[in-house]
Amino acid sequence: MIQPGDVLSNSQVSETFGVGDRGGMRSSLKNSCLIIISDPTKPLFDDRWEGETLHYTGEGKLGDQTLTRQNRALAESQSSGMDLHLFEVLTKAEYVYAGQVDLCDAPYRDIQFDDEGKPRSVYMFPLRLKEGGIVPELSMEQIQAHRKIRQQILSSETVDALRKRAQQAKNRPQTRATISIQIVRDEAVSEYVKRAANGMCDLCGNPAPFKNHKGAPYLECHHLTPLAKGGDDLMYNAVALCPNCHRKMHSINNASDKKSLLERIARRDEAKS
Repeated sequence: MIQPGDVLSNSQVSETFGVGDRGGMRSSLKNSCLIIISDPTKPLFDDRWEGETLHYTGEGKLGDQTLTRQNRALAESQSSGMDLHLFEVLTKAEYVYAGQVDLCDAPYRDIQFDDEGKPRSVYMFPLRLKEGGIVPELSMEQIQAHRKIRQQILSSETVDALRKRAQQAKNRPQTRATISIQIVRDEAVSEYVKRAANGMCDLCGNPAPFKNHKGAPYLECHHLTPLAKGGDDLMYNAVALCPNCHRKMHSINNASDKKSLLERIARRDEAKS
């Protein structure tokens, strides 16, 4: 029997519960269960956690949602006695079992955007975890991946369309636990590259934009191959950048900029040897 936290494939979900292999809600009359899948890697539906309650968006990709089919089955689950099992897809094709849930309050209406980017009325279902259930933890990499998916979709929309979406933003952002691994850098490497830069950005060549509280030029240590991706915390992999260039490297990581920085490192350390 699966336990909260177990990761299944799509076919395993179907085989375990005797349901189909498509859709965000999949029911089995034989097993009297409804499988509910929240998938932030497909950002059409704006589900959100509030503590141990998931506010889950009903089915229907176009136009106003109706209280029919699986939406109706979920709305009537308390009276029908149907078991509700919740999965969350944090990485594509990986279904994390959160556990059994109950509909803890009446479904309510909300405004979201359909598959054509048009505002529409949806049903939201408050689903509370039963004892033993878990809110799956996100890694920072998964958060960034989900954010990038949304940014790609939004980047093609008009300013007016974005304004309509922004008007529907929630007052308070969603919060949830994350898996975090902290990397402890060697401060000698960081201090060396900043000191060796002599107050000038290693990329743009301009002076540091301001001084820190100690009166030293403010520059930031950047690793050409990120430490989180196996890069060495050594001076041949590190440079000192102004905040603007540092953000540029993390956002764009242009090959020609990286080549310039490698040449800068070679000149710097050759001069110091």
